Amino acid sequence: MIEISDYRSDWPEHFLQIRDSILPALPEITFRVEHVGSTSVPGLCAKPIIDIDIIIESISDFNSVRSNLQAVGYQYLGNQGVPGREAFRNNSCDIKHHLYVCQDGVLALRNHITLRDHLRKNIEDRDRYGLLKRQLAKQFRNDIEAYIEGKTDFIIKILSKYGIEELDEIRNVNKKFDDKL
Repeated sequence: MIEISDYRSDWPEHFLQIRDSILPALPEITFRVEHVGSTSVPGLCAKPIIDIDIIIESISDFNSVRSNLQAVGYQYLGNQGVPGREAFRNNSCDIKHHLYVCQDGVLALRNHITLRDHLRKNIEDRDRYGLLKRQLAKQFRNDIEAYIEGKTDFIIKILSKYGIEELDEIRNVNKKFDDKL
């Protein structure tokens, strides 16, 4: 069931707790760790799940990151149909979260960062997006794929303002999304 919560001021702290718990396991090749998704946008309602992107400079660094994450309790889930974004799950963590590893510059990462930064700066779009998310969660209460697909046009409209050219690729990924996390 899709649950949308009002913005919670503890979400940034939850991100920091998770980040700080995995940083010792990450090799020096890790470029940065970003809080992304709706919980990273102050004032935006969201599913109460922290989304985190670990960014690496080169895909050749991935095996080292994967091994280290597995050593601290994360299960590798593959890219789940999203090229350039490798997913991980840790069921023993008290804070529900999605953890992804992305190479710097890949579409999935640019999508996350661009949308996050836009919604942080544009309150009207943030509020419209929140309203849309609430409507879709009510309409598609038990259908995550329809919920995600319903957000796609809004997201595409924003991303198109920033010169992201692979909009059809994003649209296609959102139509076949399979929430295995």
